[in-house]
Amino acid sequence: MVSLYALERAAFVESMRVVATEQGITALRRKRNFYVEQLTGRAYWWAWPWRQSVERWVDGAMHKIAEDVSHGL
Repeated sequence: MVSLYALERAAFVESMRVVATEQGITALRRKRNFYVEQLTGRAYWWAWPWRQSVERWVDGAMHKIAEDVSHGL
């Protein structure tokens, strides 16, 4: 069974990929705090209250997406 948090993260990855593709990597990086706040704040009922782990996840996802976009994937 997939957790709701895992589904939310998958949706955020797709959102990040659209931003990177349509607006560029710089625009994606400017949205870092937005993504962190969404997953650690009240918008998702504090879906994952461990901010540092969310920051690491967001940074890793953005890094992977930046690589993919720069390679045309």
